[in-house]
Amino acid sequence: MSVQEISSKGQFDQEIEQASGVAVVKAYAPFEQASVDLPGFDETSEDPAFSEVKFFKLDIETVPDVTQQLQPSTLPTVYIFKAGVQVADFPGQIPGEVLREMVNMHL
Repeated sequence: MSVQEISSKGQFDQEIEQASGVAVVKAYAPFEQASVDLPGFDETSEDPAFSEVKFFKLDIETVPDVTQQLQPSTLPTVYIFKAGVQVADFPGQIPGEVLREMVNMHL
């Protein structure tokens, strides 16, 4: 499954908070290249093992109300939600294999 961009608070509420499964959100800033390029994020989203998981990216400048809600301490930060509840967050660069392990823990 490809990574979708969260473009509004309404979309976040619908796709993340009201979802029944697992969702992964990468918060990033386009002006900070290191936060845009998170190794393994796109690859993990396309892995057949995670076909039931939804992957999203969130530009912190585009949707400030969601950014305020999540309050990322550094960029990028990856958030994992299960049944609409945040169950984990991982600030900074994390290797793709670590991301896959963390997502697997919540399936």
